[in-house]
Amino acid sequence: MRQPLLFAVLSLLILAGAGCASAPKLTPKGQVNVPATTAAEESRFVTVPFHQEVVIHLPALTTPGTQWTLVMNDTRFTTPWRELTAQPDGTFVASFLAIREGRRTIRFLALPPDQREATATQAYEVRIEIK
Repeated sequence: MRQPLLFAVLSLLILAGAGCASAPKLTPKGQVNVPATTAAEESRFVTVPFHQEVVIHLPALTTPGTQWTLVMNDTRFTTPWRELTAQPDGTFVASFLAIREGRRTIRFLALPPDQREATATQAYEVRIEIK
């Protein structure tokens, strides 16, 4: 009777230990700078190699009291890598890590804080194809 109990306990310990391994850390293999475009501009897909950091450049905000807000990103394909940050020249930069092949759009809107339903004063997007 002790052997089956010992076997069951050892099996549980082995299974518990197998699930404790940490996920591998993602690191970009390079960097691709991509300018954002408006809906009125011709927006083509920019090819981005797999596991590259996609650096998106947004223009300065034109309406006081607004902030750039990420409104579209499929995290199965691109995961946020660096926070959206203001640059000394008034523009903004955000970056994502390309983690899965496919075509996706990343979209930003200039909105008042805490008002996701407000009318956007500016809209920019990046269309990428990860290969």
